[in-house]
Amino acid sequence: MFKPIKSSVIALGIAASIGVASTAQADALAVSDILLSNLLFGNGTRTLDFSDFTALTFTNSGQVTAQLGAGSQTFAGNTTPLDLYACVGTGCPANNTFPFTPPPPVNTFSTADQLEQGAPITNVPNGTGGVLSTGATVDAGTYVSLASANVGNAQSKNGLSSTFLFTLGSTTPVTITFDAQEYLQAFTALNQQFPTNALASTTVCFTVTPVGLTAPIINWCPDGTPNNDLGITSSTEPFSLNVNASRNAPFNGSTQFGPFTGTFSGTTIPLIGGVPYQLSAVETSTSSALEVPEPGSLALLSAALLGFGFSRRKLFGKR
Repeated sequence: MFKPIKSSVIALGIAASIGVASTAQADALAVSDILLSNLLFGNGTRTLDFSDFTALTFTNSGQVTAQLGAGSQTFAGNTTPLDLYACVGTGCPANNTFPFTPPPPVNTFSTADQLEQGAPITNVPNGTGGVLSTGATVDAGTYVSLASANVGNAQSKNGLSSTFLFTLGSTTPVTITFDAQEYLQAFTALNQQFPTNALASTTVCFTVTPVGLTAPIINWCPDGTPNNDLGITSSTEPFSLNVNASRNAPFNGSTQFGPFTGTFSGTTIPLIGGVPYQLSAVETSTSSALEVPEPGSLALLSAALLGFGFSRRKLFGKR
């Protein structure tokens, strides 16, 4: 005799399994914010001016990439100002907000955000008859928020390159100053299992290389330890701008760096007047996270499916 399985019983079993999985805490979060403002190049007594150079090429460049599962967005540019934004998923932070997001995550998304504007010297032409604002802003933020099993990566990279030839009458050092804000967060929920992980990192470096040579004579990557960089005679570094935060299950919890705010300065060795130099400033923000389903949730779902399969075998065996 044919005895149909009651659909309500099957639905109840599967719903119970899915309900347990959805209420479990299965989260991973990675956030990296590095915000530089009022970036200036001076000679000790004043900010350098466009007229101080016999030749000057000033170029911004940047790229942002956001990836979540099989979805991704990448944008790049080299204009001034330069505003790039990539978002995959739901609940991304709005463009140019750069939030210091705390755990736990409430949405699933990957975001990369970047903004460059202004100039580190005075009276740089903007190409439309005016000049760029003095005091450059270079901001980068990346955010990977996983409130469900997924994998996400985000990267924001900013670059500033200038080739300049001093017209100063004597050899002089250059002082680089800027204000900085930094925040990193790596979080995995307490119940997460390997290989769930979260990683956030920032890098900020300034290099000066004589045109035609490959080895830099100045390489300043502020790490919170003053006066230990190539070609820097003195520096103020209230905290490190080259740092990472990570969490790897089963060693779950939160690793946080910041938020920190401070003013940085670095004075270079004397640069020779009349000699062309290539100056590069690079700022990078990177976040990545991977979350896997909880073993308990998988087991419950498997049990429901096995029970359904057993019932079907029993049913068809009596037909």
